[in-house]
Amino acid sequence: MNSHSPNSQNSQLEKLRDEHTPDAVRARLNEGPNHSYLKDFVYGAIDGAVTTFAIVSRVAGAGLSSGVVIVLGVANLIGACPAPNSTTVVRFRSLQISVISRLTS
Repeated sequence: MNSHSPNSQNSQLEKLRDEHTPDAVRARLNEGPNHSYLKDFVYGAIDGAVTTFAIVSRVAGAGLSSGVVIVLGVANLIGACPAPNSTTVVRFRSLQISVISRLTS
C-alpha cells in the first residue's frame, strides 16, 4: 500500500490521536527536554564566523588600516565567546557601530 491510501491515512490519524491524548502529552512533559547543545554550538560558530567576516570586510572596504581590521575582528570574536542574550547583542552591536563611526569620520 502507498502512503496515500485511505487505510494508511486512517492508521496515521489513529497514531496521531494516540500520541496526543492528555496522558501521552503529560508523560512527554514529565520526561523533560531532550536538548542537544551540539546544534546550538554549530549554529553559534557559523553565526560568529559570518559576523566576524562581515565586520572585517566592512572595515577593510572603508579603507582603514590593517591594524584596525585586525583589532575589530578580534574584538568581534572575543565579544561573541559568551552565549549572548539579546541585551548583550544590542550593547555589543551599538559599541561596534560607535567605534566604526568614529574611525570612519
